[in-house]
Amino acid sequence: MHFLAHGFIQPSRSHWAAPILFAPKKDGGLRMCIDYRALNATTIKNRFPVPRVEELLDAVQGDRIFSKIDLRSSYHQIRVVSEDQDKPAFRTKSVLYEFSVLPFGLTNVPATFQILMNSVLAMFIGSFIVVYLDDILVYSRTPEEHLEHLLKIFEVLQKEQLYAKQSKWGFFLPEVKFLGHIVSAIGVRTYPKKIASVQQWTTPTSVKEQHSFLGFAKYYRRFVQGYASIASPLTNLLCKGAKQSLTSSPTLSYPDTTRPYVVVTDASDQAIGAVLLQDQGRGLQPIIYESRKLRGAELNYLIHNKEALAIIHAYKVWRSYLDGADSIIRTDHCSLRFLKSQPQLSRRQARWMEFMEGSFHYNIEYKPGVRNPADPLTRPSCQVTTEEAATLFVDNVVELHGFPDSIISDRDPLFTSKFWKQLFALFWTRLAMSSAYHPKTDGQTERVNQTFEQILRNITVHNAAAWDKKLSMAEFAYNNMHHSSTGMSPFLALYGQHPNVPTRGHDR
Repeated sequence: MHFLAHGFIQPSRSHWAAPILFAPKKDGGLRMCIDYRALNATTIKNRFPVPRVEELLDAVQGDRIFSKIDLRSSYHQIRVVSEDQDKPAFRTKSVLYEFSVLPFGLTNVPATFQILMNSVLAMFIGSFIVVYLDDILVYSRTPEEHLEHLLKIFEVLQKEQLYAKQSKWGFFLPEVKFLGHIVSAIGVRTYPKKIASVQQWTTPTSVKEQHSFLGFAKYYRRFVQGYASIASPLTNLLCKGAKQSLTSSPTLSYPDTTRPYVVVTDASDQAIGAVLLQDQGRGLQPIIYESRKLRGAELNYLIHNKEALAIIHAYKVWRSYLDGADSIIRTDHCSLRFLKSQPQLSRRQARWMEFMEGSFHYNIEYKPGVRNPADPLTRPSCQVTTEEAATLFVDNVVELHGFPDSIISDRDPLFTSKFWKQLFALFWTRLAMSSAYHPKTDGQTERVNQTFEQILRNITVHNAAAWDKKLSMAEFAYNNMHHSSTGMSPFLALYGQHPNVPTRGHDR
């Protein structure tokens, strides 16, 4: 056994005995996995923070030459103290073994290894290297400077007897793969092979597959404008929109700590979103996107509280950027501009203001939604203007049936707009609006919608995403159904004849 030959494990008489299992590798081999859940449950957790990937990626701004060093069998380069070697013991079919080096699977191993790396390379971190567990990224502005940096790192690694893996290192590169991203002088972008895997990803057919795709997509959500809104259909196993957005993601700019930030936020009924921007001489450029769905009681917030929540969420998520920095909040809800000067605040608003005033230097600017780049993060991707709705109505209703005496509708902004009202006032059409949050006002329409939903479920069972393409045929099927209330189909009642429907055995 490889572990035994290298002295990583030894026979044991421990009272602990974790079970093992084998998982398949991509090359057809097997990887040994040890189930340390019982040991981890009784372990006092080491809360040393593992660096945030976003912060590490932002640290290389302005540098043009990169090298990557990956340590070989990283955890196995650290010995376990003799009095604790019995604890990570594991059992095979006939022998009990214990580790003399750090094994994979223990809850505190990542924190322990990060402490070691931070301690060994402390004098370089933040100056010309970033470290994430066993991955070391070296960045410099000139080749001469880069060579000097590499020699310093090699000297320390040699002194501490930490060994690198030759197959995974790369030196003096204009761009480098690091933590699933491509890092270069111009910015950070997604890794092309990851994009290819997204393009080939099949639609999830189980809860497990759905969680797998969501977990992958969430790792790259900083590149996707409106991620929360796009990913929402995944609850119905629809991942087409998220796949397209992930594979066409922009290059994000590095933050410049000497310049002020611009935080643009927005909120809708279902989600909140924000964009962190900065003007670095080329106009406002995106640094990172953020969005999430509203949950629980948040869905019942009044709109001005949802808008405020979007701001609070953005500042919590981006605290590492905004803490102590100058920032401008741009929002399309004008009442938030006066949030700092309101004489009376609710308890929730008071908590939010306490959070904001304690750490951040900011001003609020009103920016109408039509020019607000955070809008796509929260608003539906498909929007129809009142003029377009009126054109659809004329082309599909008026042209065939003339102007109606009355129209019953909900209170969508399309139907409450001045244009819509004035248009139908010209033709003496009465507009009847249903009561807000009371769908029973228009019970007939709600009942017909239920029937259409059932028809669409039946005809899109193999491709739910295509429901809109099947809507016309669903309407035809409904209009050709026998209705007990009239004793005939709607088609027969309107046109006085049945539609021509080809059927098996039908003789023309």
